[in-house]
Amino acid sequence: MKKYICEYVLLLAVMMVVASCGVKAPAASGGRGDGFVKIFTKGKDSLLCFGGPIKYEATGNRDEFSIDHTYLKVKDKSNPVTCNFSVITEDNTFRPEKITLELSGVLTDCGKPEKIYAEGYGKKSYIYRYSFSVSDSLFYQWMQNEKPVITVNDRKFTGGKKFRKGSEAIFRSFLFDLYLH
Repeated sequence: MKKYICEYVLLLAVMMVVASCGVKAPAASGGRGDGFVKIFTKGKDSLLCFGGPIKYEATGNRDEFSIDHTYLKVKDKSNPVTCNFSVITEDNTFRPEKITLELSGVLTDCGKPEKIYAEGYGKKSYIYRYSFSVSDSLFYQWMQNEKPVITVNDRKFTGGKKFRKGSEAIFRSFLFDLYLH
């Protein structure tokens, strides 16, 4: 009987360890209690990092823009960062064709984004959800920038106070050591 109790306790302990290995607790909250940054263990030397959404301020338009980022961090390997953004607008003909990122006056063409979905939002607005990728080195610079500008077609969105708060949480959680040797 003692043998079975010991085996049962050991089995229970092993199950608890296995269950806890799949997800790493959120590394940062970005100043919010809802888990702004989430990090999941993907394998032996890799983490799947999710941060966002970060809101940007519209420049010259009334649209709303937010973006979230997904990064597979693998030890000693460079990977692209997937950037999924949402634009909420009253324009039902809006079709994102080109994304440009401006960091400290330097423009980078991020190409044509891929559509995730587009649908009605509320009574008069539409939400457009699209995705594009950037290199982790460009993303590193982006998260360190004080006031990045994202242009979607001809609509500009600027990172302000909310960007700086969110980018700091993302940077501290899974990017700060990217180029440390």
